[in-house]
Amino acid sequence: MGMGRPRGKPTLAELRSHILGFRGARRGDVILGPGIAVDSAVVDCSGVRIALKGDPITGAIAEIGRLAVIVPSNDVAAAGGLPRWLTVILLLPTSMSIEDARFIMDCIDVEARRSGIAIVGGHTEFTDNVVYPIVCSFVSGVVDRILDPKNIKPGDIIVVTKTVAMEATVIIASDLAEDVEKVFGRDFRARCISMRDRLSIIPEARVALAVDSVVAMHDLTEGGLLAGVVELAEASNLGFIIYEDKIPIAEETRLLCSYFGLDPLKAISSGSLLIVVRPDGLNQLRDSLSMLGVEYSEIGLFTDNPDRRVILAGDRVRKVEPPDRDDLWKLIDRIRGCSL
Repeated sequence: MGMGRPRGKPTLAELRSHILGFRGARRGDVILGPGIAVDSAVVDCSGVRIALKGDPITGAIAEIGRLAVIVPSNDVAAAGGLPRWLTVILLLPTSMSIEDARFIMDCIDVEARRSGIAIVGGHTEFTDNVVYPIVCSFVSGVVDRILDPKNIKPGDIIVVTKTVAMEATVIIASDLAEDVEKVFGRDFRARCISMRDRLSIIPEARVALAVDSVVAMHDLTEGGLLAGVVELAEASNLGFIIYEDKIPIAEETRLLCSYFGLDPLKAISSGSLLIVVRPDGLNQLRDSLSMLGVEYSEIGLFTDNPDRRVILAGDRVRKVEPPDRDDLWKLIDRIRGCSL
């Protein structure tokens, strides 16, 4: 086995060279398989297109149940699907009790009911191979329209919904409750926690899907906004320009990230949906999101030069590289005394 390494996903280069090439048997019913910026696989099941997605929740404790439903469901929705079915694997340390397992499942059940998703199976196990609980969840749903990031073209506009780094905000305020309340107060922490009710992107994804000129969507999870835009650019072999002053960041997120030393543009951001739309469909997308009551920001556009991926901040131009890993992991490493 190799040497120890930091927590988090492999780099894009590592995914390409070591992971994504393994695809098992070649089957004609696989419509959309593994790839950069591909949120969910899509397969044909007797004429019905099904999106499939699995995700582990490893960076949260207090909100692990909710996130186990929200994160893979968002991926299915971003791929053009409506999440319907959920299987769950609970891997719990032996220091936890069966009552702890029940509490996690109760949180999963509440969020699944809220999203109209049936829990159809899974597995629960106590093991001394983990120190903190891990939940692996698998969501599937029926696909209305397949969105492939390879269809992005120069000039397409980048839109993001709500505010970035909400998931990081919720996790920090939940798992570091005492520290957050001591520095910022109870009301501030409550406002951060309330963002958990905005972490699902299913409603705006369904609305955006109905806009024909929307060509791609991407759920902003690990690595945050910048990782998400870079992944779309990698998938389409394009460049991009992002305008920093147009990126929406809640004041609570800005203060929390500043205190704990996180970059909100590089922190896990479930709840924010990246939407790529042709210029001729922008007004329809604006109207649709406004009618839904979901705030949105037009933060940039894709360009034809894959060597120029930049973020503009006033007169400054900064090249955007793929984040080495999510800033939340760096904070977790510091807290758990494992700064790899």
